[in-house]
Amino acid sequence: MQGLSCIDQRFEQSSMKQKKTKNKFTEVEDNIIKQFVQNYGAHTWGRVIPLLPGRTPRQVRERYVNYLSPNVNLNEWTKDEDELILKLVAQFGKKWAYISRSFNQRTDVSIKNRYFLLKRKEQKEIRN
Repeated sequence: MQGLSCIDQRFEQSSMKQKKTKNKFTEVEDNIIKQFVQNYGAHTWGRVIPLLPGRTPRQVRERYVNYLSPNVNLNEWTKDEDELILKLVAQFGKKWAYISRSFNQRTDVSIKNRYFLLKRKEQKEIRN
């Protein structure tokens, strides 16, 4: 930063500290991903990036694998599934990929998210 004025230095430092914001995937982006997978398969994520500026191949892959794939069960959670999550976490710990094997078409990410939702609800009930 040699040769920069104090104002230039402060601006450069503040711009370096800016964090990337998390942007939810839009319906348009989801449709682009689904169409891409239909045309090219679910293994060439780097090729979809020109169609989705601001997204990384990893983000796109995880979006598809965890939410958009036809193999993912997005139905409402049942009481039996909730009980099974709590039982398996008590038995094996927070090994989401291992626990997901006991569920039909539920991803490790969705199981983890459901577990933490159940725990939040439990804490809220305790407080009330």
